[in-house]
Amino acid sequence: MKGIKFLLAAALAATATCASADSFQFNLNGARSYGKWGGEISAGYRVQFAIFDLTPLAGGFLTTRGHGYGERPDSQGFEHCFGPNDTIVNEHECKGKTRGFAALEAGVNIPLAARLAVGARYIGSQVKPYGSVAVPLFPKLAFKVNGGQHYVAAGLNLGL
Repeated sequence: MKGIKFLLAAALAATATCASADSFQFNLNGARSYGKWGGEISAGYRVQFAIFDLTPLAGGFLTTRGHGYGERPDSQGFEHCFGPNDTIVNEHECKGKTRGFAALEAGVNIPLAARLAVGARYIGSQVKPYGSVAVPLFPKLAFKVNGGQHYVAAGLNLGL
């Protein structure tokens, strides 16, 4: 009888812990994707069960124009986008761009140490896998690093 009461109490405690661990997640990163540096901002909701979690996210990757690119008039007075070697290039190189993305992460939390995760980002009609490590700085704030093929990001993760 004592064993059943203990198991019931442990199950209730685990359920209460899991329910309170679900949280909104906000990420603010510096990132390099598609060969360009930019900022990445995302938000999602983490569902946690014991030390495992699942986090769907949505966000945007914001870039500035490429280094060495700029708009100026040519010799006849027409505005063009010039590249680093002083040739006229495609106009999109001189403009900043925002690309929306969706991501799904599955992670495991190592208490008081780190969160390790694997994920996939859907951006630009492609699904790209990546890995993630988050190290807690304060109770709800962590330093997070993501890395995958042609993608790297580092920044802060806030869980509320």
